[in-house]
Amino acid sequence: MATKVSKKTIIDSSQEVLDINYADGFTMPSRTLYPHQWLWDSCFHAIGLRHTKPQRALQEIQLLLRGQWPNGMIPHMIFSNHDHQKVYGYKIWKSHVCDDCVIGLRTSAITQPPIVAEAFELVVKKLPKKEQKAAVEKYLPQIIRYHEWIYRERDPDKTGRVVIIHPWESGMDNNPALISNLKLSFPISWWERQFLGNKIIKSFYHAKRKDIRLTSAEERTHSEVNWMLGRLIARYRAKLYNIESILFDKHSFVVESIMFNMALLRSNKALVRLAKSINVKLTKELLVSIERSEVAFDDFWHEQDSTFYDRDWQTGQHITIPTISSLLPIAAKKLKPTQLQSIKKKISSESFSTRWPVPTQPVDSHWFSPIRYWQGPVWINMNWFLIDGLKHNGAKKQAGELKEKTIDLIVKSGIWEYYSPIDGSGHGINNFSWTAALAIDLAKTK
Repeated sequence: MATKVSKKTIIDSSQEVLDINYADGFTMPSRTLYPHQWLWDSCFHAIGLRHTKPQRALQEIQLLLRGQWPNGMIPHMIFSNHDHQKVYGYKIWKSHVCDDCVIGLRTSAITQPPIVAEAFELVVKKLPKKEQKAAVEKYLPQIIRYHEWIYRERDPDKTGRVVIIHPWESGMDNNPALISNLKLSFPISWWERQFLGNKIIKSFYHAKRKDIRLTSAEERTHSEVNWMLGRLIARYRAKLYNIESILFDKHSFVVESIMFNMALLRSNKALVRLAKSINVKLTKELLVSIERSEVAFDDFWHEQDSTFYDRDWQTGQHITIPTISSLLPIAAKKLKPTQLQSIKKKISSESFSTRWPVPTQPVDSHWFSPIRYWQGPVWINMNWFLIDGLKHNGAKKQAGELKEKTIDLIVKSGIWEYYSPIDGSGHGINNFSWTAALAIDLAKTK
């Protein structure tokens, strides 16, 4: 069962979940389904833990940075001492084939939304005053190298809009806009479709999938999509994860993701403030890239539809499938009035204004499923970004209402991975760490 919570005990109950999932110095998203360390999960964990256990919050960041590759990349996964040979284990990555890989650790070979600088800044503010400068001096150089890597390898055209090379890098694995693009760029063959459509094969495939064994097939990515995500990694592995070979392969997935770029803009601001706090000068090249990103973010805006969309890097076209990504720019920066009104209107529309907001897919979309991973469920981290974005764009009342409903949802159903926007029921895995961590943050911050 999921840990029960009430408004009075939400902090204690959430901390209990974070303690249950604590091992080897970091907080796992889930002991059962996710027994490893993930980039943005650890950042969310640190954001919540800073209120209750700031030293442990700092340790989350420290152990995340131990996985940094020599080239500056922070991988989206660091494998623990468990589960190496499972379907989601290290055997699909074999990142040691890449010359740039970190030595002595098993990691993935891609990254995730870069919220490290933002999380680190929030943690530092909760440390004792006498420890803050030392922490920034110790860890900021690694975070700077991460941002430099992002712009060096993921901004090939020097536009300021950086690219992701796998849907997993967005954090939203089966986001319909991204999966639609993947199907176009790297379609599965006729024989693969027949293979996956076979009932016996499908049953065997599901039996091998740990996520389905611990939850249900209805809650996770479709077999075909899961297969595609895995075979894309195999293709990159065959290229030894060489970024030039990946970017200029017509069958690669190369997308300018709103989620990733939004996270980058937020962390860029934190990075600049942190550097200023200890009188560290960022390179001119990095500062120019940061400025470009701020300006270029408006290119996600599709004037005809008055909507923000992800972009296909290879074609330069918007991927005109509305998802929660269309709302996330509100968390990136101060928006133009027309853009702000468009997002506020969408959040309040019938498409997104469900009994329990905010669904990750509009309910009037044929992609919508209330309990299938990123195709409709409410994720607390998405609400966390939207609440903060609304507040900093002057919509404090709307932010307050969404915050209250988000806390009510956790109180109603417990600490789950995600929730149905229709009835509020919890789905995925229970006792999920970033839900717990962000519940603490929402309860503790005004």
